[in-house]
Amino acid sequence: MVEIVCPSCKNPTYDEDALLCHFCGGSLRRNSTGGVLGKMRGAGARWIWISVGVVLAVMTIITMFLQKGF
Repeated sequence: MVEIVCPSCKNPTYDEDALLCHFCGGSLRRNSTGGVLGKMRGAGARWIWISVGVVLAVMTIITMFLQKGF
């Protein structure tokens, strides 16, 4: 039996297969895949969301300028 301390609420969890804390529901920051492909898969999603946010911000600014007529 391994004790894993939750980084959020500092309560111990004794379930070796748990990925989330039983008390607060926070992540126990355990790597479930453990491989290179799992790390690559998780890193790509963040950049997609950042790109979508930048495109939306630029389109909003362009739309504001077009409505005013420069």
